[in-house]
Amino acid sequence: LDVFKIVRSLNGLLSLLALNQLGEILSAMEGYLTTIQPQLQSRSKEQLVGDTELLSKTIELAWSLRESILENGTEEIFFTEEMNQQQYLQMMQVLRG
Repeated sequence: LDVFKIVRSLNGLLSLLALNQLGEILSAMEGYLTTIQPQLQSRSKEQLVGDTELLSKTIELAWSLRESILENGTEEIFFTEEMNQQQYLQMMQVLRG
């Protein structure tokens, strides 16, 4: 799984539209990746599993947001759903530490 490739793909969408939350998700994910990348060799198996789960969930959320944006032309519709808003806030908190 090439997370950086997925992030670059989602960043392409950012350049086309004025998007705030998708940009925040991608910035937080890139920051998290930059932070853990030098530590990968020393991270425990449990930490690596946790990192993978977090990044997978973040990518799923970002990709769902992308699909909603392409369908509706805006981020706001996606975040009117309580579950999406809560998931976004939780992930941002974890990614930013």
